[in-house]
Amino acid sequence: MAQLRKMDRALLFIRVFVGMMLLVHIGWKIKDFDFLIEGYPALLFNSPVASFFIFTTIEAICMLMFILGLWVRFAAFIMLLGIIVDIAMLYGVVGWFGVEMQVLYGGIYICLLFSGAGKYSLDYHFGQSDENV
Repeated sequence: MAQLRKMDRALLFIRVFVGMMLLVHIGWKIKDFDFLIEGYPALLFNSPVASFFIFTTIEAICMLMFILGLWVRFAAFIMLLGIIVDIAMLYGVVGWFGVEMQVLYGGIYICLLFSGAGKYSLDYHFGQSDENV
């Protein structure tokens, strides 16, 4: 039982840590908007500004979901899809050392996708069933 509590604490730490890293990332993106928008891909609506706004909003929502432990598997899946697109777009241009951080975050999202939020989360408290006990 003590081992399970340690695992739940580790999941809480990784969720909050990734959420805070996303918060810093979003703040950096907003601060450097003028610089980033010149090279931002126009994946949606053929507009880099629309893509920037939509993807940054999705990142912010997923950040909150990670920190609160709400629908963590869904948020991890969405973020993993974004990381896969990012790697696919960058790898041919910059190689392994240009996508190393994305691969690291992808691994964390895969772990959260498989593990879920853990006991210290809103998912656990709202979805209290026999399988969560």
